[in-house]
Amino acid sequence: MARAHFQADFPWNEVLTDAVRRTGASGSVQLFLEQREDLTMSWADGEPSAVRTLSCGVSASRGRPVQELAYVADPSPDDVARVAASGASGASPATAGPRPWTLAPLAAEDMAAAVERVTESVRKLWSGVRTRATAVAFEQRIWAADAEIGCREDHRRSARLRVEVDANRGASSSRAIAETTRDFASGFGNDALERLAVRLVERLDRAFDRRELPPGEYVAILAPGIGGILAHEIVGHALEADTVRARASWLAALDGAVADLELRILDDPRRGRAAWRTDDEGIVARPTALIHGGRVAGALHDRSSAALDGVKPTGHGRRASFREPVMPRMGCTYVAAGRFDARELLESVERGVYIRRMEAASVDPRSGRAVFRVTDSDHVVCGKIAASLHPYLWIVEGPRALASLKRIADDLEFDTCIGSCHRDGQALAISVGAPTICIGVSGVMCTNIIESAEG
Repeated sequence: MARAHFQADFPWNEVLTDAVRRTGASGSVQLFLEQREDLTMSWADGEPSAVRTLSCGVSASRGRPVQELAYVADPSPDDVARVAASGASGASPATAGPRPWTLAPLAAEDMAAAVERVTESVRKLWSGVRTRATAVAFEQRIWAADAEIGCREDHRRSARLRVEVDANRGASSSRAIAETTRDFASGFGNDALERLAVRLVERLDRAFDRRELPPGEYVAILAPGIGGILAHEIVGHALEADTVRARASWLAALDGAVADLELRILDDPRRGRAAWRTDDEGIVARPTALIHGGRVAGALHDRSSAALDGVKPTGHGRRASFREPVMPRMGCTYVAAGRFDARELLESVERGVYIRRMEAASVDPRSGRAVFRVTDSDHVVCGKIAASLHPYLWIVEGPRALASLKRIADDLEFDTCIGSCHRDGQALAISVGAPTICIGVSGVMCTNIIESAEG
């Protein structure tokens, strides 16, 4: 049968449903098929370079926990039936000639126009500035099928733009970095791009006068969105159900209150960039409370971990590709909005740091200890923003940090600092969110001044 995997209207749901039916009494086979397009573009004060990849594959898994995984790349409908029935792994020949179907939302012209808009706006505000930009986007369609759920389909899209600007002032140099995501209904949005340009220039100007932060403990104010990175690392990873079952979670080992009653941390895969409505096992995604009422409220489950624990799956079964096994993974982890005004939080701090941008360096789910590279922050003195700071490492002890996180503002934002989550060799796009939050002096320690990869 002719291969048809890049035909947009090809009835893959019927093909997968029929293949599951044919497995008959075995009944435990689950099929997963994905079509994916990735586009990466980069600019360095010149013409962009672009890399576009298309992939398609089907996998069959058996048992729960999964005992067997087989897959075929570039499958025909016959391949789907074969991999479902026999479990034989292998890569079938790629389709000859050009594929007739691509994913229109990943148009390079849209990203190029967004970069041009930001670059022009930055140069109007600061002549002679040098710019670099990277745009990353993907679109994915998946089908998951087995005898229990039938066949379910999901469609995911994500696009983000990262811009770096450099400038010189005499013998000094400065750099600023900012990112934004694309709304697929309206594009990147001119207002968002203008705000991005203004933020870049403001941080570029302040970075000329950066100071070093003396090692020690400080109260930390995390800008809107940034606290989601903290929640992702010290809470989310500790409450992925396979980590809990392996007794490798510092949070699951605790009994009783772990945080202030007002702190709420959730994971909702339906929100943020790269959102999904149905996970890679065909389970409908739902918001899951991780911390609520000061206590651990739940864990993130795929079907295997849920079956072992005797609970319902939460729709967090994910895989990096059809070649990989499913495991419980975060989607959009966020700190729910509180009741404080963000300015009140800042004005209450006598000596601290205001963190605008950071990235995870390492985390140990067993202890809750995490290390972050803080690449953009300001010193806070007597409730006011003071000098901009050189990059440094921020060491966070999870139990102390959660216990001292008692002041939460009402300005919830998502994806102000964007990245991917790498676990067991699988990288997935993730989202985070938070309002402005304040972590008390007992919760953080700043030390080991460094120059990060971001400069």
